Amino acid sequence: MLSKVKNSPPQVEARSLEDRQSNVLGSFECRLPVEGLTVLLIDDVATTGSTLSECAATLNKDRRRESRPCFGTSPRVLKQGPGRSD
Repeated sequence: MLSKVKNSPPQVEARSLEDRQSNVLGSFECRLPVEGLTVLLIDDVATTGSTLSECAATLNKDRRRESRPCFGTSPRVLKQGPGRSD
């Protein structure tokens, strides 16, 4: 449905909100017809919401698509943390 069409640095390399927003600006394109559909956007990491916002903007730019951004976490990942296996 959405494809990344711009080769940009990883978001982790962008420090400020403004840097993250400009880093993903114009990065996505909707490649399938989704007129009349409600689209659920899921991001595995949501620090500033910049990627979700840009994806939603891409889907909504012609005002024929509705999107609902959301994110979730896994309690197991939070408990274990990076590099831990217990």
